[in-house]
Amino acid sequence: MPLCRLIYYSTVREGVDQTDVSNILKSAKRHNIADHLSGVLCFDRRYFLQVLEGARETVSATFGRICQDSRHRSVTLVNFRTIDERLFPDWDMTLLTDSHITGEICRRFSGSDKFDPAAFTDDGVVKFLRYLTTHR
Repeated sequence: MPLCRLIYYSTVREGVDQTDVSNILKSAKRHNIADHLSGVLCFDRRYFLQVLEGARETVSATFGRICQDSRHRSVTLVNFRTIDERLFPDWDMTLLTDSHITGEICRRFSGSDKFDPAAFTDDGVVKFLRYLTTHR
């Protein structure tokens, strides 16, 4: 079965706090291990930005659940493509928070000092997340 990568972002629904994000991460790790998914979740209190990698059907089903999750608003699919290999093979799910996201890093990959997932190109968001995961 071919591998694929899905990237999306969403606006964090008002009232979502660190406990909610911890619950998301625990659930994601449990499901992702069972489903052989890998990925990265970026959260800065305003936005979620996530990459999921794995089998197409499994990634699609996971994304469908995310779209129905009340903690997300305005879920936007950035990219969904077949890939030859995973960028995050050792990460069932890792969390990057606003403590990892600086204006300098955002500016380097999106041209803006503020973390705004809509400002990234497809390639820019992948480079941004790879940089954060290797320099955290």
